[in-house]
Amino acid sequence: MGLGETWFCKIIRALIIVPVFLSFIALPQESWAQGGASSNDQQSLDFTPYPLRPPQLNSPQETIKSFLSNAKEAIERFRNEEPPDAVRRALRRAMLCLDLSEFPSATRESTGTEKVLLLKEILDRIGLPPLEEIPDLAAVTAEGLTTWTIPQTELTMTLVEEGPQAGAFIFTARTVDLLEHFYELAEFLPYKRGASVGAYEDFLYGPGTLIPRSWVDGLPSWFYLIIGNQTLWQWFGLAAVLGFFLAITYFVYQCGKTWDRALQGMSPWLHFGKPMTSVFIILAMPFASMLVDDAINITGITFLVVELVIEAATFLAVAWLAVQIITRMGEVIINARHLRAASLNSQMIRTLTRLVALVVVIYIAVVAGDSFGIPVAPLVAGLGVGGLAIALAVRPTLENVVGGFILFADKPVSVGDFCSFGTMMGTVEEIGIRSTRLRALDRTIVTVPNAEFANMQLVNWARCDKMLIETTIGLRYETKPDQLRYALAKLREMLYAHPKIDSETLRVRFVGFGASSQDIQIRIYALTLDWSEFYAIQEDVFLRIADIVEGSGTGFAFPSHTLYLGRDSGLDEERGEAELKEVASWRKTGRFPFPRMAAGQRERIADTLDYPPKGSPDARHPESLEAESAEPLSRGAASSDKDLEKDKKDPSTQK
Repeated sequence: MGLGETWFCKIIRALIIVPVFLSFIALPQESWAQGGASSNDQQSLDFTPYPLRPPQLNSPQETIKSFLSNAKEAIERFRNEEPPDAVRRALRRAMLCLDLSEFPSATRESTGTEKVLLLKEILDRIGLPPLEEIPDLAAVTAEGLTTWTIPQTELTMTLVEEGPQAGAFIFTARTVDLLEHFYELAEFLPYKRGASVGAYEDFLYGPGTLIPRSWVDGLPSWFYLIIGNQTLWQWFGLAAVLGFFLAITYFVYQCGKTWDRALQGMSPWLHFGKPMTSVFIILAMPFASMLVDDAINITGITFLVVELVIEAATFLAVAWLAVQIITRMGEVIINARHLRAASLNSQMIRTLTRLVALVVVIYIAVVAGDSFGIPVAPLVAGLGVGGLAIALAVRPTLENVVGGFILFADKPVSVGDFCSFGTMMGTVEEIGIRSTRLRALDRTIVTVPNAEFANMQLVNWARCDKMLIETTIGLRYETKPDQLRYALAKLREMLYAHPKIDSETLRVRFVGFGASSQDIQIRIYALTLDWSEFYAIQEDVFLRIADIVEGSGTGFAFPSHTLYLGRDSGLDEERGEAELKEVASWRKTGRFPFPRMAAGQRERIADTLDYPPKGSPDARHPESLEAESAEPLSRGAASSDKDLEKDKKDPSTQK
């Protein structure tokens, strides 16, 4: 069933055609009955058992015969108000005799109809040679004809050498293009016998196949006033059709906006208000084109302009619908993965969906250009050269976009990470397509282009599993070796006991003799990822180091080149003697903690140090520090036999 026969088409006809013309048309009942009877009778008389057989075009004679018979059949069917499909079948067979390849595919059929009627008018007026004098297949074969021109005219036929119509004689594209000019030259000639009188004027100023002629025959004469090659009633009908579709489109658009606004904040798939406007335009434009062509029968340049506008609106609606669907898919992915709107992942998903949408739009534009008859190949070649120039002009921007993709793929940092970049430090607040924004330590916003940021050495502090505390302390050269050993032992004991220090990676070593000090290197890891807590732990460790150095009877060296005179109290000899005695007792009892502390000793003192210190709001309760009352290495204390046996068995306790 043709498009004009569907139920939807009947509804459109009732909604648009009837309101436009009912106000000034008196529809006679008799014309319906007579038209229906003649149509049925004509269909039964013109029945053919081979409706799909193509016309014979293998010679100029066959082409002339086929064109005249099919054009005449189409005109008679139109005047008898037969179904539109019957008229179109005859017209299309007549169009096969013409080279219409130079016309856009979007308007080829309507333009072809006008060209068929123009050629029929010309052939009905000029003097054609007798049919037997026109070259037939035998003459074509014998003489090797490839072109033939009607005598005393410029109407030329040529042999098609390739393509679907290879071997057929058809009127050349130049002839078809000049038919309006030829008609103006032959318009004053009288019709020959058997001509289809007034067919072209009926086509120009009469209704199309969807409207019975009786609908407009009773119109007042002023409705047939010709303005711009169209009658006044046709201009009224065109304005009514276009105005109706514009009004309905605007109504659908407003309803879509209201729908989207009501569902704001819900899933993007539910925001189909604006996409529905595109769907409506895509579905409605073919019916608008059908009414303009087959109902109101707009012709000539006016029809070409209207048809191109309708086709352009359809392609734009398709492109906009594709963009809406693709971008909505990106938003659905972002919502499904619960990504932050400003995160790099969200930005990359949106960018990828926009690139896909751009490719789809370009493809639709190419299809539209081909439909409008625009040569695509030269256009694409021109875009290639222009694209190269544009790429060179926007190279920095493209580099930043590529840098954004690198950050997306490698993920060296994420939004919220604290990192070092170059000579600065800050927290990442946003990673965009072109640049990355960071909050510096002075609370200012630093914007770094992605191309530069991706090439920087980035240190991501947020991904540390523990935080390093590293320092070197220098003791005075007056410090005796056993005092140094005592200080080292106490430092290790304190750090092993600290609950916020990683005991597996702990390192406290006497590393050398400096210019003015004996150097002890301390390299430990704090068990925290919070910077504020890290500095609190480091402060506590440093204060305890100061206490241990003071308690060891020595002091920190002063790396100074200043010469000064003063009375030095010297070292505490009494305390120094006591510490030496205790170190000697370690040797006697097998508790000498060098080169490393015994495993049993480390287990006994693990997590016994009060941290946070006593008096702090976060300090642990005294009852939880049961091991705090006895110092494992206190002076004069003797280990139990069981502990001594365990330490002796441990290879780490052997000298």
